[in-house]
Amino acid sequence: MIYNQEKRYFSHDLDSIIKNIFGYSIPLNNIHNLILGIPKNIFDKKYNQYGYLDSAKYIVLGKIWRIHYIQYYNEPMIFPKKIKLCHKNIFLNIKIHHWIM
Repeated sequence: MIYNQEKRYFSHDLDSIIKNIFGYSIPLNNIHNLILGIPKNIFDKKYNQYGYLDSAKYIVLGKIWRIHYIQYYNEPMIFPKKIKLCHKNIFLNIKIHHWIM
């Protein structure tokens, strides 16, 4: 990862790079499962009126994060469109503009 066009960071662990740069951990190592709407090791699950995952909590490096699936695409398959990750005063908004099948 190159940050601020000056410093280069190398690691097999994306979470540790983010922590070195910003000073806090963001759960990105398993981000593919979160983006697909099938996060692992979650609890306190809530579903919306259509039966899609609406929100859940999960633990990363001893910290509890809340994930909110704000909006879904409905065609051709059901995949998340807008996702929000929260831990205390840290917020990460993710928007998927286009899914390629």
